[in-house]
Amino acid sequence: MEYTTMLQQGIASLRFCWIAAVAASGLLVGCASVNPKPFVKYRNAVQEAQTSIDAAMSVSYNWTRSGFIESFSSNTNSKFTQLMIQPGNGYDWSLPPSHIYLNVKQTRSELAELNTAFAKYADLLAKLAGRELVSTENFDQLAADLNKNITDAAKAIGIDASAHGRALFSTAASEAARLYIKDQRQKHLIKAIEKNQVNVTNYSALCVSLLHTIRDNVKTYYADRTDPIKIGWNSTAGEKRQKNTEAMLNLNEQYADAMRVLQELETAYGALPEAHADLAKAIETPEFNVAGIQKLYASAKRLQQLYGELTKTTEKETKTEKP
Repeated sequence: MEYTTMLQQGIASLRFCWIAAVAASGLLVGCASVNPKPFVKYRNAVQEAQTSIDAAMSVSYNWTRSGFIESFSSNTNSKFTQLMIQPGNGYDWSLPPSHIYLNVKQTRSELAELNTAFAKYADLLAKLAGRELVSTENFDQLAADLNKNITDAAKAIGIDASAHGRALFSTAASEAARLYIKDQRQKHLIKAIEKNQVNVTNYSALCVSLLHTIRDNVKTYYADRTDPIKIGWNSTAGEKRQKNTEAMLNLNEQYADAMRVLQELETAYGALPEAHADLAKAIETPEFNVAGIQKLYASAKRLQQLYGELTKTTEKETKTEKP
């Protein structure tokens, strides 16, 4: 009888230890630390791409501005009053014609504001994965700041800027992020990423639409700038046509380079949603091949190369135009 009792107690003890071990194992899985490397790579890819975007947009602005000056100055129908600002009410003002370079400048500014907000979002995700945020109050402030950035950018573009519709960190995602900060369970960070997926997709689409605006402006600019070169070429003959011939070839190179840059920019923006979705998959499956992030990073590197080529073409044209 005593032996039986001791055997039952031993079995019960082993059963308890087994159950405890299983429970502890489950707890460890739920609280296993997140590998921050994919998040850091995503943040770096976003930063790399946006640095090239800002630089390329600056070249496009300078290019269209110098082109406007040349085209306007050579047009005998141009009037000086067309260069003068018309003051409006308060701080408002306008120019008689809608100059293309000003449209490029405005769109570039709008794109820069959107990029700033998204860069903060990518950085916030990296901080969450790296456990750099130890308080929900700190997270709330960072999330509020970047949501304000995206809302202000949307207002500047003239679209619906409601916080609910344009926030990069949605209410549901923010709640999941707070839970992750408190208990470090992977499922909460996964949920935060998944709840924000639609916002990242919307951001990508909005940026692409702005790129299309710039693309159309560059096309119009090319057509406008071709006219004075053509007139100059037709009014001369023989060797005297060489300057206009070279000017036209340089303009073609600039246009082709600009289109390549804009196309690559669209590829980079289009890669953002897939790369973002990869972050959640990388948490669930550490060995997951983050192809979307790799694609985004590769696009950022190509943008750097294309920007360098665009700069060289611009410098070449500047030297050609000097007397």
